[in-house]
Order: sequence, then structure tokens, then C-alpha cells
Amino acid sequence: MNLSIIQSLLLTVVLALFFGLLLCWIYSSKRMPPLLSVKSKGLSLSSQRSLPVNYRRELQWGITSLIVLCLSIAGWQHSQAANWRLMMFDVGQGLAMGLFKENRGLLFDTGGSWANGSMAQTEILPYLQRQGIRIEQVILSHDDNDHAGGINAIFEAFPFAQFISPSYKAYTKVATTQRQLCQQGQRWQWLTADFSVLWPPQAVSRAKNADSCVVLVRLGDFQILLTGDADLSAEAAFSHAVPKLDVLQVGHHGSKTASSEQLIKQAQPKTALISSGRFNPWHFPHQTVLDRLSLHQADIYNSGWSGAVQVDFSDKMTVTLARDPLSPWFSSIIGLSAK
Repeated sequence: MNLSIIQSLLLTVVLALFFGLLLCWIYSSKRMPPLLSVKSKGLSLSSQRSLPVNYRRELQWGITSLIVLCLSIAGWQHSQAANWRLMMFDVGQGLAMGLFKENRGLLFDTGGSWANGSMAQTEILPYLQRQGIRIEQVILSHDDNDHAGGINAIFEAFPFAQFISPSYKAYTKVATTQRQLCQQGQRWQWLTADFSVLWPPQAVSRAKNADSCVVLVRLGDFQILLTGDADLSAEAAFSHAVPKLDVLQVGHHGSKTASSEQLIKQAQPKTALISSGRFNPWHFPHQTVLDRLSLHQADIYNSGWSGAVQVDFSDKMTVTLARDPLSPWFSSIIGLSAK
């Protein structure tokens, strides 16, 4: 059985209570002198004798402390889950973004796949399982493998999720009735988040970079732009509609074929998220893109440097990196520094 972190903590509390009550029942009715001896082989207890008072108190204290600790962590986990969370998964040279609130989630792209597996199976699904998250919507930016490779694995795990795509391409595990086309001008609300599609103008048979589904997400006062691999020509068409951004998912893994001066100047993103593979053969992100983002004072986070990036939204925005300056000392030597 697969349990989330909170479920595991609550199960620990139940088992601790059961263990404590069982010991109390075993020893409480015994009136004979305690038999408790420390031997070379360890501690020896007998159910035919009573438990010494001092050991009984230590046992009660230990079980109570364990229960309080588990409930505190579970409460903290639940309070964190009550806010919006944006996750850029570390899927190498690909893209997979998740938007979560409590135990409900939406994915934007699913990472790549290979002959016997996918990033969805190794990175995304284990995270969702640990957090106890159910995926309700999947938005696919376009049909390239590094973005769409995990679609079938995701829908095998969440067969009733809604599928939104800019193309008519069929995927084995996705039913036709679940599909909704991503087209400019579409708007919808999921939970308390508002979604607006800025690109493409029409659906195609197979979506390439220039056909990427570009979605503006509003979480109250926060604005997020998800661009997939939208190129310069697409950016030129939708940039005028982009507001000032809190988070920009940098297009095409930081390639110079995206992230135009026009878009960056218009959006003025506070935080720029780049999903790329460390030591990728294309040398993404391109230095001109990094310089442009820095010029406009964006905080830049690259999964190739920092691993997965988590952005939490409450009264303020907080960024947490999987790999940070406290990572092992040899990280910077082999090119794995957080920045």
C-alpha cells in the first residue's frame, strides 16, 4: 500500500497508541515483583511480572513525545499544503511543472520518456504519491517527447484527469472524451486559480515548438506564465497581453530561440524558472538569455543547477531548491552548484 507523508505519520501515531495500550494492559494487572534485567544480550522483559515504575514513566514519555512529534509534523504538512505550490520537477532536458493546492494537482508537461520508462515514473509520480496528490488536469504544451513523454504514465495513474493540448495527436491512455483543445482566448477556473490561454490561435495535427500552449495563471495577486517551448515568433504575437509576472517559465529551456527582449521587458519577471539538463549538448540556458533576465533583475533558477524548484505562495512568494549551498562540499567541483 502506498501512503503519503501525512498518512504515514498518522499511522505511526495509531501504532504508538496501540503499542502503549498493549503494554499497559500486559503489565498493569501483574502484582508480582518486576523482572527486568540487563544482560549481555540486551533487555529482558517478562509478561509474568510488572514493569518497574521508572521504566513505565520513560515508556509513557517516549510514546507521548513520538505522538506529539508526528502530529506536529502532520499539522505543519497540512498547513503548507493549504497554500498554492508551483513545482518545477528535475526531469533533465525536458519540462514538467506542477501546480498544487492541498491534495489536488495540475500538471503542465510531463517530461521525457525512453524505451523502458519515463521521467513521470521516476520523478513525478513518486512525488505525487509522497504528497498524497491527485492530478485533475494535465496541460500539454506541445508533442515533443521531452514534454509529452510521460503522458501515458500519468494517465495510467490518473485515468479521469482532464487533458488539454494544442494538437489532435492521440495518446494511448487518453480517452477522446477527456480532451480539450488549447486555443488562444480560452479561459477557465480551477479551484481558485484563473487560467487564460495566450497562444496558439488554432489547434494543429501535431504541435511543435511554435504551437506551444502558453498559459497565464493567476493565483490571487500572483501571476505565472507557462510557455512550453514557444519561440520568438509566437512571443511576438502574445507578448503585448502579458502582465507583470511573479514567475516566468523560461521558454525552450533557456534557448536563444525564445525569451525575447520584448517579452522580458513587458513581463519584468521577479522569478525565472529554467528547466534544462546539466551538461546538455545544446549548452542551455544560453548566456544571452541569462544576461537578459539578469538585466531585468529576475531571480534565475535552473533545474540543471539547483535540481527541482518549489515556489510556495501565501502572503508572499518563497522559493525552495532541492540543491542549495548546503549540498555536499563536492557539488561545486563537479558543476552542481545551486546557482
